[in-house]
Amino acid sequence: MTLGNKILNTGKGINMYNRIHLNKKRIISSLVICFFTVLCFIIASNTVIIPDGPTPLTPSNIEAMFYIQDSSGTICIGDGLITSPQEISYNESATKAAIVTSPDYSAIVGNSHKIQWHSIRKRDNEYQVLGALVPTSSSVVFLGTYEDMLLADVTPGTIVQTNGRAQQNDGGSAKYEITNVSNSSPDGVFHIKLKNGYYANLIYENNTPLNVALFNVFPNAAVSDELNSAIQLIKGKAIGLQFNNGTYFINKPIKFDSLNYYGNNTTFEVTDDFFSKGMAIFSPLNTKDYFDIELHGIKFIWNISSSQILQNGSNYDIVLLALFNTQHIVIDSCSFICENDTTVHRKVSLLWFKQPDNIKNVSITNSVFINNSGHTLKPTQHLIGGCIWLSGTKDKLCNIENINISNCKIETTLADEAIGIWFCNANNINISNCDITNSYCNNDNVLGLMDGIFENININNSTFNINSPSMYATKMGNLWDTSHVNYDKCTFNINSENLQPYSNAISLFFLYHDKEGLVIDDASTMTINNCVFSTNNSSGKYRCIIYAFGVDDRHILLNNPTINSNISTKESIVNFEKVNDCTLQSINDIDEIGNDPYRILRSNNVRILDNKATLDVIY
Repeated sequence: MTLGNKILNTGKGINMYNRIHLNKKRIISSLVICFFTVLCFIIASNTVIIPDGPTPLTPSNIEAMFYIQDSSGTICIGDGLITSPQEISYNESATKAAIVTSPDYSAIVGNSHKIQWHSIRKRDNEYQVLGALVPTSSSVVFLGTYEDMLLADVTPGTIVQTNGRAQQNDGGSAKYEITNVSNSSPDGVFHIKLKNGYYANLIYENNTPLNVALFNVFPNAAVSDELNSAIQLIKGKAIGLQFNNGTYFINKPIKFDSLNYYGNNTTFEVTDDFFSKGMAIFSPLNTKDYFDIELHGIKFIWNISSSQILQNGSNYDIVLLALFNTQHIVIDSCSFICENDTTVHRKVSLLWFKQPDNIKNVSITNSVFINNSGHTLKPTQHLIGGCIWLSGTKDKLCNIENINISNCKIETTLADEAIGIWFCNANNINISNCDITNSYCNNDNVLGLMDGIFENININNSTFNINSPSMYATKMGNLWDTSHVNYDKCTFNINSENLQPYSNAISLFFLYHDKEGLVIDDASTMTINNCVFSTNNSSGKYRCIIYAFGVDDRHILLNNPTINSNISTKESIVNFEKVNDCTLQSINDIDEIGNDPYRILRSNNVRILDNKATLDVIY
């Protein structure tokens, strides 16, 4: 083989090599392209193209804000889309159909609750979708107000919880059961007919008071008609009514029934246009039936106005709260206040148990009674009225039993008794830890027990503030039978010049004659134990501390008295005048009680007994 042939043969070998090398590269490239093509296909087959929004905005898709309502209020949870601007009110199915997208609320409600979308509305250029948060395991629906429930598309078997009556959080929240029929006529509170034809029946406990907001009784409005209607509607159904924080204006008489009435920083205020044909602003329905009434935490305010018409415009006695036949009365943490910034003269009493047959089981505690109806009038004018009165009639004694007045502030600016009990057969009356004051007006007496029988009457740990002239701080007389009255650990602050307007018959304790024509066999007693007689100034003067006048068979026990040296008695500590068969007894030395311990005038058979006497000293 020649060199040329070798060269030629060599060139052919090179070309063959190149062709083989190029074919391999093409195969590898093709394989790589095929691999990437398959990979892209796999990725593409598992990928969703995400558009610009969850649902494109169209003329029929509108952005809306979504709100959840529950017992605590309303909260916004985000935005979504609805199909139409049409407003929907409490129609669950229509609302659900109108929703295109809604916010993810799973983190809010969790697994235990769900949202029932029920309404669509437009407020301030914003579309709002409203829903109720309900448990997944029950059919409870939470709605805003009573009106919302009336319009709701709720079905039988559903429990509805509202958050208010006229508006949310107004005190009128309640729970209702939805039924096909109602076993009573619709009354707007206990049985309510809904717009869809079903009934909402109030769920409540008989022993729990119902909020007055359920009866459309709200503060800052004249409520007499609504409140009287509520009292009649609730009677026999629930224990009583719960009032809310605020002032309820009283423009007509309120007729209480046998219920409990609970306040919460609550005021009843008599309006300037108050009108009544009767003698009381608050009273039971009638004077004959027996009533069980409880009042808790309510302030009764009467500002006297010349435009108010009472008793058809007459000037007879007017009572803020009058009560009649009672079997059970509780007044706790209440205030009864009458103010008079005018020159109008009203004969005002704050609380008067007036001429019933029986008054039983009365508890008045932690309360305030202030009768300021006289403080703008002449102090020498004989003004009628008081704070707490219990009375029968001159023809028939009222039976009074188990009366407790404790921890009360009692103040009068009138001539009559702050506390008066008369024409009564009274048993077991206790007045304890009270602050009792007369001020401004010349006063006849502060505490009076007159014209009746008084058995087991106890006044304990109470303070009497004699801040204006008072003829008798306390009196007991015209008895119909044997009576027993006890004062223990009381303080008498004598802060007025009593002898100035009253020159005669001045004393802290006045005992006077029995009922004319009666002969009482057993002695009546007045016991005064551990009492303090003091003054806050130097003008505390009385004729005597105890004055028995024209009485028979009285036994006075005066033990451990503390008589301030500033107290001035014109005559003696104890005066007996025109008495028969009376006794003054003490565990102390009578002569050491004070200067001129006793004085006896025109009397027969008066006995003085003390710790040193072995025999009666008879005058």
